[in-house]
Amino acid sequence: MATPLPIIRGPSSALYPFVQTFTCQTEVSDSEAGNACRWPTGPPRLRFEFAYNPLRQANKNTLKAAFNSAQGQFTGGGGTAGLTVTTDITYTDLTFDSDEFAAVEQITTQYGVRWSLNQSIPQNLSPGASGGAFPLLAIGAMSLLPYTQKLRFQTIVSEMPSGPKYTYAEFGAGGLFPSGGLMAWTFDEPSLTDADVNTKVAHFLANWGNAYPFSFTDEDATVYSNVYYASPVMTISRQELNRSRITTGLVQMA
Repeated sequence: MATPLPIIRGPSSALYPFVQTFTCQTEVSDSEAGNACRWPTGPPRLRFEFAYNPLRQANKNTLKAAFNSAQGQFTGGGGTAGLTVTTDITYTDLTFDSDEFAAVEQITTQYGVRWSLNQSIPQNLSPGASGGAFPLLAIGAMSLLPYTQKLRFQTIVSEMPSGPKYTYAEFGAGGLFPSGGLMAWTFDEPSLTDADVNTKVAHFLANWGNAYPFSFTDEDATVYSNVYYASPVMTISRQELNRSRITTGLVQMA
């Protein structure tokens, strides 16, 4: 039977700030010609990093008792039922990634505790259908600022010790290679609402992270196809209610 971690704030097992990371299990074997060859190898998994600070003595003892009951990393491993954590929803099959509990008493009867948990068994996070267009924010914007647009080329370079530099263009060279540069984008969005976070997570999971392509409309209203997430990992730094940070990279493939 699964063991729920204690509720610390409202309906949640966490205190702000905390970090939530989704990792999709994918393989990538893209060609030199910029053609994508990617596929999922397993369902996405989740990791939490919780920082409880400050804690009253009673809350510290509650966390210590939960860690003691789990016997460190034992619960959730070796076929045993895992831990459950409730934040935005309830996540299952989690296990501590350390056998040591540490509480720092910073001032009298106020403590700080840090622990992290990983999913030992993926749960059904309902990835949904892949290929949907990159979502807009609820306010209708493509992204919060700062936002970076990139144009990428790919060049074979051989620099001789005596000074000459020999180059060969793979992008823009014609033939089987792209006829021009390919695009990329980076979004560093520091203050997303919980609703926008949920939208972004749903799109990321629907495409199994960086496994499947989708379309993306840039600020210049150009629609780009064959766009992928640059990483199989999405990390959400939840600062407070309705304020989270996500940094996202996208790459266009041929």
